[in-house]
Amino acid sequence: MKEPELLANEKIDLSLSPHPMAFSSHYFVAVLLLVWSLASYYFLTRQDPSAPLAYESFLKPSLHTYLWIWIGGTLGFGVIISILTIRWRHLFVYVFYLLVGLGIVYYGKIYDIKVIFIYSLFATLIGIGWVELSRRSHQFFLTNQRLLLRGGIAGKHERSLSYENISDIGSRQSAVGRMFDYGSITPITISGFGLGTDQTTAGGLYSPKIVSKIPILNRFLAFFGGGKTVQAARARSFYELYGVHPYGKVSGLLQQKVHEFSGSIRSGKSLDVQTQILEELRKKDKERESLELEELRRRKELEALRKMEKEKEILGEITEKELELRKLIKRKEEIELEKLRKEKELEELGKGR
Repeated sequence: MKEPELLANEKIDLSLSPHPMAFSSHYFVAVLLLVWSLASYYFLTRQDPSAPLAYESFLKPSLHTYLWIWIGGTLGFGVIISILTIRWRHLFVYVFYLLVGLGIVYYGKIYDIKVIFIYSLFATLIGIGWVELSRRSHQFFLTNQRLLLRGGIAGKHERSLSYENISDIGSRQSAVGRMFDYGSITPITISGFGLGTDQTTAGGLYSPKIVSKIPILNRFLAFFGGGKTVQAARARSFYELYGVHPYGKVSGLLQQKVHEFSGSIRSGKSLDVQTQILEELRKKDKERESLELEELRRRKELEALRKMEKEKEILGEITEKELELRKLIKRKEEIELEKLRKEKELEELGKGR
């Protein structure tokens, strides 16, 4: 497994790849090619027990019947697998497999059923090898700073997720996965990466353009619930921890890292708030000291004016000075109340930590 380029002070805590059993369905798609080529011959011989294994002419009924059974079954499996996996590329692969096989028989003029068996065996081996390459291309790394996900054979796909950006974790494990201790873990980010939708069967078939023209179909689909959808944790296999082993250890480690990083961010924000409050308190203290000095100066001026015993002019000036003094005293009291509120807020933040 090739290690990725790391950031400064970054180290890999865990390197992972999917468990082989996680790709069992993909292996089955490849093995089915050989199994069906043998099974179709079994169905042929049940209809005609005297049918030999080899034929001299492509136009003989037995070979012709076998090829129709082989083609029809392969196409049928391709359609069923494509519908179940919602990936029509399986059908395209099966069609390509049939076209190449028929080309070998027809253009090569090899009118022998055994050639289909040998061809199916090679196609199965190629398919298994391709699936194994795909499985090995899935590489997942848990570092002390982020989660790295990458995969792909011809085209490379890579995703880097910082732990602090992961808001939730979706997990799923099948019955076979519990037996072999593997499962898939989908990191869900604040932006919604890692979320998909599930749709009811009727909703998946629903098309307004078609249904509007066929009233009975509209009623039928409405009976099954229409296009109801629900959100689910889902991503492409190389954008999640797909089929990782050991499942419990990986899930626990990822949740621990997400919790640690989210907790450190909250602590950092709390410290920032406390620093801001302390700075405001220092400013209030300086303002209070300045006001106290101004108050002292005004008191001295007022006392001096009272001693001068000037009647009208002095009395007016004294009244003005007394009003200024009251304003200063009131401002001082407001600052004291603001300071007490900030100190209480700082104390509550300290308790919250």
